Amino acid sequence: MSNDRFNGVQSHLVKREGSRKLDMDNEFYHAETSVSTGIIVYADAECFIIRSGNKLHTYDITKMEHYISDITDMGDEITYSCGMVFIGNRSNTFRMPVYCIMPELGLTYPVCEKGIYGDIRRQEDGISFNSIHNVENTMVGAGGEVFLTYSLHTVDKVYRLTVES
Repeated sequence: MSNDRFNGVQSHLVKREGSRKLDMDNEFYHAETSVSTGIIVYADAECFIIRSGNKLHTYDITKMEHYISDITDMGDEITYSCGMVFIGNRSNTFRMPVYCIMPELGLTYPVCEKGIYGDIRRQEDGISFNSIHNVENTMVGAGGEVFLTYSLHTVDKVYRLTVES
């Protein structure tokens, strides 16, 4: 079972009685899905998005349509904003772009060059994310012995993508 709150609405994935499939349940609808495992990426009164393995399932309640996007090797940070899904990978070593997916049109394209990005966040009119790099430090004692090794993420740039209507 997965649950989360989007736009003030609590949504739940619940196991369907007598089936392995999950249903989406919130105050606006109770909808059957085609997935047996997954997590909620986004939900509102008109649509919901579930990640199940390497597939992104977008259900448009208004149009009664179901779009499936293959997100293999695109990353694990997913954010929905302005009718589009943005996906990237938070990694210290693996460089890749942040992608924009338009499920209704079946389009996927990169919105930036390959890099190390993180903290993809939904904004009212788009998204923001950071270009980061990892800094590793070692603290050495007076006798030359290593007593602490640590790493931290340093933000190089903050990107802001605005979607215009």
